[in-house]
Amino acid sequence: MRRTRHHHDWLVIESVLLAFLSLLSGAPAVAEPPPTTQVCGELTNLGDIRVLTVWGTAHQRGFAHGWLLAEDMRHLWQSFIDDKSMSGGPFEYQERFRPLASTLMVARPIYQREMQGLAEGFRARLGDAAVIRGLERALDELDFFALNCMSDRFAPFCSSFAAWGSRTSDGETLCARNLDWPRRDWLIGREVVLVERASDKPARAGWAGVTWPGFIGCLTGMNEHGLTMAIHDVPAGEPDGLRRFTPRGLVLREALEQCAGPGAFDAVAAVFRRRSIALGTNAFAAMPRNGGSDPPAAVFEYDARRQKEDGVTIRSVGGDDATWLACSNHFRRRAEVTRCPRYEQLVTMLSAKDAEPLDVDAAWRIAASVNVPAPRFGNMWTYHTVLFEPAAGRLHVALSGPDRSAGHHRPTAIDLLRFLGPRPRAAAAVR
Repeated sequence: MRRTRHHHDWLVIESVLLAFLSLLSGAPAVAEPPPTTQVCGELTNLGDIRVLTVWGTAHQRGFAHGWLLAEDMRHLWQSFIDDKSMSGGPFEYQERFRPLASTLMVARPIYQREMQGLAEGFRARLGDAAVIRGLERALDELDFFALNCMSDRFAPFCSSFAAWGSRTSDGETLCARNLDWPRRDWLIGREVVLVERASDKPARAGWAGVTWPGFIGCLTGMNEHGLTMAIHDVPAGEPDGLRRFTPRGLVLREALEQCAGPGAFDAVAAVFRRRSIALGTNAFAAMPRNGGSDPPAAVFEYDARRQKEDGVTIRSVGGDDATWLACSNHFRRRAEVTRCPRYEQLVTMLSAKDAEPLDVDAAWRIAASVNVPAPRFGNMWTYHTVLFEPAAGRLHVALSGPDRSAGHHRPTAIDLLRFLGPRPRAAAAVR
């Protein structure tokens, strides 16, 4: 199997921690909630975009997800196991990656219960057809945990930007994001918008994200208060200590569920500092201009070197002329700056002095201009492009097709309030 930089990063983590496996528990401790047959979810089609909305307990949310998208998950899992360049084949997955993921990585119990529900819903819907060829068994919660570690093994490429003030037509924040990954035909067009409604016990804000069936973390998302989050891979140094890591998508999800309003960016940084991650990450965040943060966008440069600012450096912009912020796959504060053609193109377009203020269509064109593939990016592919209107609680989503990357498709507008319910008048911080 050809080793990419992302394979190398994962092997670095293995080399640091593999000798200590005997000191760590062999799997996440999963509580055993009572079985459920209630499907607390619904699947809605908006044009060519599917929206999966779930509610209830963590287990009920997972069960609904597994039940309603079981066929999609069977296709994706079978394709993954058959694709040896991704999985290594059945033996590599079962004997190496799955045990390593469950040993080196850890998730909050509430997310473990959701993944248990996923596995139960998947098996309940498909019965004997839930068996994956090569594994010769049905999927269980540890498989879904391993799936939620995939962005830490095969890390995304990606780019994002936000604009506000005089740079947008109404002064409000616009935020765009491209998710880029190695191209696999079996992944194209399979994504959904996952909507997780708010809950009181425990208190969690509702949020929505674009993801593949079975992945419950945040790759690209926005919560009910208009806080957006997006993940970007960054090459970074080795961890500076022995610890278990949390899958990055689950850390970003936790931030969306717990942070809003004045001080939201400080609250996001606090969430990140509570969770150790295995790979370097730029987490790009934006929010409405009236959301209590000025400027309303920030990049959280985040890695496993806890001795440097406890693992998180916040990069933003200041001054009256600060009306935009861009992000791709390199640190600009935590490490020496390296060149990125996509970042440089975003900067050129956003900083143009004679440019008209951006509306949704103009911002979309900028995002599409840095879609991949491009000859210099090899086999990378933009699977989804999303444009957020945080103040309106609206996102515009396009998925790639077999012939064109996502940004070159017409987006579908999705009003999150339709799925999440009315937003609270005052966006107080959720603790």
